[in-house]
Amino acid sequence: MKREEAYLYMRDRIIDRTWDVGKSISVNDVCAMLGMSRTPVQEALTRLEQQGYVSITPQVGAFVRRPASEEVFERLLTRAALEAVTAEWAALRITAKQLDAIEAILGQMELSGLTSHEYANLNREFHRTIHLASGLSYVQRLVEQHWDYLEYAAETDQLFMDGQIKRSLAEHRMIFHGLKDGNGALTKQLMENHMVRVAHHLKRQNELTENIDNS
Repeated sequence: MKREEAYLYMRDRIIDRTWDVGKSISVNDVCAMLGMSRTPVQEALTRLEQQGYVSITPQVGAFVRRPASEEVFERLLTRAALEAVTAEWAALRITAKQLDAIEAILGQMELSGLTSHEYANLNREFHRTIHLASGLSYVQRLVEQHWDYLEYAAETDQLFMDGQIKRSLAEHRMIFHGLKDGNGALTKQLMENHMVRVAHHLKRQNELTENIDNS
């Protein structure tokens, strides 16, 4: 559908920061780029507004918005709850092949010299493999939406700085062993603790940034 094409085109440019915070989004330019009418582009913008990526002011235009730290924190807590559910079910359903895949990902994550972006990509693959192993397709779609939003709302360097990678790896190893042991309750708790810690860490970083911007 053209509406979906327009949505993905604009969302991806916001997430990868091709369109930075505050950028005015020209409907006419998007229409010309994609070769479509205004209607699907405007519908896609409405969807992006509902998801928190843009703000729309009637008679003025649409702009890439800067999310507030409290909003990001609430979304991260939501993601933590969803991740915990997928981890619990993954522990009960995961296959030997999927366990091997996760262990291989962890091995790559433990290599020295990774950039924060390389680590972030492996980190998402680690979690995505757990989502798939859970077999909960609807929950998986929801949690992936929150991952997309996080890529827009947070700088990668904010997530993986000052020893955060070392702590993340240790927590990932514990989650992996929970999966390997088939312990759903333990794996759920480990994942929730891990994701809530990340939420609090990012909240502190965002608040520091906001304080600097307002000083």
